[in-house]
Amino acid sequence: MSEIVWAILFWLSVGLIIHSFVFYPLSLRLFPIRFKSPEANDKFQPSIAILIPARNEEVVIEEKIRNSLALNYPAEKIEVLVGSDNSTDSTDRLVRECTDPRVKLHRFEGRNGKPKIMNSLVENTNAEILLLTDANVTIWGDFSRFMRHFQDESVVAVGAANRFVPRDCNDKMAKGEQAYRTFIESTKRLETGIGGFSGLDGAAYAIRRSAWKPLPPTAMNDDIVSSYSAVINGQRVVFEPALVGMEHTGISVGSEYRRRIRIGTLNWGTLVSYPGFLLPTRPIVAYTYFSHKAILWLLPVLMIVALLTNALLCQYSNVYLALFVAQLTFYIAGALGGLASAFGVKILIFYQVFSFVAVMTAFLIGGVRFFLGHSSAVWERSER
Repeated sequence: MSEIVWAILFWLSVGLIIHSFVFYPLSLRLFPIRFKSPEANDKFQPSIAILIPARNEEVVIEEKIRNSLALNYPAEKIEVLVGSDNSTDSTDRLVRECTDPRVKLHRFEGRNGKPKIMNSLVENTNAEILLLTDANVTIWGDFSRFMRHFQDESVVAVGAANRFVPRDCNDKMAKGEQAYRTFIESTKRLETGIGGFSGLDGAAYAIRRSAWKPLPPTAMNDDIVSSYSAVINGQRVVFEPALVGMEHTGISVGSEYRRRIRIGTLNWGTLVSYPGFLLPTRPIVAYTYFSHKAILWLLPVLMIVALLTNALLCQYSNVYLALFVAQLTFYIAGALGGLASAFGVKILIFYQVFSFVAVMTAFLIGGVRFFLGHSSAVWERSER
């Protein structure tokens, strides 16, 4: 009896992993294209408020303001609101020194957290479209193509692509992550066309002012919260790769690892807090969310289950023994990649395995932190 239970758990976990990375992207091509992006229209130019939460961002805030004001969009239609969460460096002074009247500083005393900052900034603008972006993100690309989607009244939010810029040309971790993001973005394009839930990236996304719902004080994932109600009510969130939010990787391995743990905490929080995405009332949304989001967020757990149940099944079949050896080889390769990296040697294939396992470990730690109640909407800046 125990053999059957272990076998079910093993093949279920392996099957879900394979589905998410292989069968799911292929299956999206079987769905009919239901939505096509409208053509860009120069006469369609709604007002835009660029909202930037900031906490001690003196290193990047000037460039962020210049970048925001340089978007290829009518100048009179843009305003930039910087919400300083009790910054203790020169962030506030640098924003005040900007002479462009479109730039406004809103300082908040004490530590408030991103949700309160964003809610207050929204209250201080009448713009039709809100563009939410982080202070360390440089936006580039065709902004008109990005904005064209709002001509469709069913679209409430548009997400930009995201790029991580390596600190140096030998940063294989950043290159590996970008390769993964390229795969994800190709999937998002297909999801947008069939009316699935492609999700938003917190680095840069836009939402209609009329669709904005105040963020709960404990919300850590504003991109999900902002789109949840709209998607559940039958409206759409789309992906537009013509606009890119570009950010550097962390200045140290430690800061990058902490960032991944925060992402893991956000992922688990979303999975637990928004079960409505899985309701069968919107089958395409449920299918895309489950396959693209839920399985990936559960991946560390699925990998552990696959390894442990495989170990228990080795006594019953040489097939299971061979699969267990293959799994052990994978993890040993990752360990060797990490060890070599510690001595300044980076062997590409081993280092990529190490990077993947490290990311999964960080996500798992993030999940533990979430269930232990160690998550917080009050953030500290990463090293730039």
